[in-house]
Amino acid sequence: MSSLLKNIDDLCADFGRIKLKQGVINKSRKSLSTLFLVDFNVSADLSRSIKDEILKAIPQGFSSVECEFEKLVAEKSFIIDELNAFIGANRKALANSIDYSAIEIVKDGHLVTVQIPVETTAYEYIMQKEIDNEIEDYLNLHFVESFAVVVKDTGFEGVDVSKLEYKPTENDLYKPEIRTFKVDEVTRLFDNDDTKECMYIADTKNYLGEAYVSGVITRIDPRESKTGKTYYLIEINDRTGTMSG
Repeated sequence: MSSLLKNIDDLCADFGRIKLKQGVINKSRKSLSTLFLVDFNVSADLSRSIKDEILKAIPQGFSSVECEFEKLVAEKSFIIDELNAFIGANRKALANSIDYSAIEIVKDGHLVTVQIPVETTAYEYIMQKEIDNEIEDYLNLHFVESFAVVVKDTGFEGVDVSKLEYKPTENDLYKPEIRTFKVDEVTRLFDNDDTKECMYIADTKNYLGEAYVSGVITRIDPRESKTGKTYYLIEINDRTGTMSG
């Protein structure tokens, strides 16, 4: 896989950067669908060259390969939108603690540093939960550039403790219809929960509580925290949506 991605990088070197975001294999159709993040417009000729490179690398017997390209440049407004989406979906306790207008974006080549100033209470919470690493992984997954997230402690002055109190919105109070389905041959890895019922990933949006999902693992990336601890970013897709954690 690494040699294939390097070959694709070489094909795109004169145009910009490219990053594989997702790859899904359909066993019944013997097809492969890929989604790449790019920071340039991909021509038809380059698209065919990338497809040919993938066909040379995958096992014989695949009937088709589909390549899609999503162009998203790391401009401040797009970064803020993604950051806001992450906080709203994963860390709602911080929703009122971040002043998005005070966030600074510093670009140095292909490295984008996101500087987030917060007061001490929120800073200590972010550091304890390693949320800065979570944000960094999320942005790296959604942009072709490389990201570094720096959280700055602005001190206790003017601290409003109520900012860390989560206040549900109308969307949070709305309870959508939750579709479930049974899963056969469940293998227990971490607990003794006998649940065999899963939700669709699309239905977990704005869902409060414990959720079980089932799908295909489309990405596993090793990461290292700022303390040197190794962990993994895993992406799962069930055809209704994608979830990472």
